[in-house]
Amino acid sequence: MYFTLGFGLLFILIAFFVHEGNAHVLLSGYNTMSEEDRAAFDLKGFMHLFKWFHIALGSIIIIGGLGFELIDSELYQIYLVGVVPVFAYMYFILKTKHFNKPEEHRKLNWAAGVLGVLGVVIALLGFYTDQGNALVFEDNHLVITGLYGEDIPYMDIDEVLLLDSLPAVKTRVNGSAVGGKLAGHFTLKDGRSVKLFVDRADAQFLSITTKTGKDIIYSSAAVANEYASLMKKL
Repeated sequence: MYFTLGFGLLFILIAFFVHEGNAHVLLSGYNTMSEEDRAAFDLKGFMHLFKWFHIALGSIIIIGGLGFELIDSELYQIYLVGVVPVFAYMYFILKTKHFNKPEEHRKLNWAAGVLGVLGVVIALLGFYTDQGNALVFEDNHLVITGLYGEDIPYMDIDEVLLLDSLPAVKTRVNGSAVGGKLAGHFTLKDGRSVKLFVDRADAQFLSITTKTGKDIIYSSAAVANEYASLMKKL
């Protein structure tokens, strides 16, 4: 929540920090124009839109962050800071492109299109991550579905433990952390490198060690039953 509020405040500060008096230094694009192009540019009109766009964007993020905190949704807060600004700047580019020369409109349309695609990718990635992971018991191997999934032959499994708590996590190496859901490569405080497929809210965790030394920790609401099913397969 504090990051979300700080992020929203940052946009509001930008609205007041960048103004007509320092645009020749701080405003991207305008600061590289020739004197002739600056004279033809409607700086006052552009800065008016610039200011109110950033005030509106910052306010939306702050109000949305507080609202999502009330319903205890870290996932929606992540969408708020990761997706909303991308689409907002896409809109801003299209809204203000008439301030630029007609020959620059095509480049601005491309920039807006790239932001739109990026926003969709981030939104889909967040949605996919939120779906979590599941165990699938095949005839000869165990499959962990979802982001950073695994395919482990039963004959490669060395040890399986059912843990009552998640070992303390130190750092994320290459993975996703959406709310309390962790998926990917992490380092534990005891120094071990592990691959996590867990929700911190779960009561129990399944630890799998392979004969090659790979450590995997998985959790779900039904992990005790999944542990029993895996032991039968083994």
